[in-house]
Amino acid sequence: MRPIYESDNDRIREQKVKAYLEQRWQCVAKKMKMSYGWDFIFYRSGVARAVVEYKFRKIDSINQYGDIFLSLQKVQVGRLFQKEGLATVFVVEINDGSLWQHVLKPGVVYRTGWGGRFDRNDDADMEPVIHINHEDFSKIR
Repeated sequence: MRPIYESDNDRIREQKVKAYLEQRWQCVAKKMKMSYGWDFIFYRSGVARAVVEYKFRKIDSINQYGDIFLSLQKVQVGRLFQKEGLATVFVVEINDGSLWQHVLKPGVVYRTGWGGRFDRNDDADMEPVIHINHEDFSKIR
């Protein structure tokens, strides 16, 4: 079985962001099982509205690099959620605590590359990824 690298601090940070987004968007979020591939599903008035993938990036500015990457597999699963009428929102938190979002658009073809973490010496951390230009993110906090 593959190791899980998520720490208690990661889960605490994720829960704080969940609570913030629930308040900001006037929704209720439920944590999804890992098998769903995305972190949360957001409901308003009992109706599913969006799925959210949250990532913390150890960067000082959203434009520190030309783009932010996301697993291609997550994008593919996100396309299935879109077919059910749900928005797919990629939320990134950076070092200063600011939150940035990118809403994945149906039919948009993103630049695909190879990426991931290489600092843990785990081949499974590298995979096909999409690159999202930093200019395509909007600040939400």
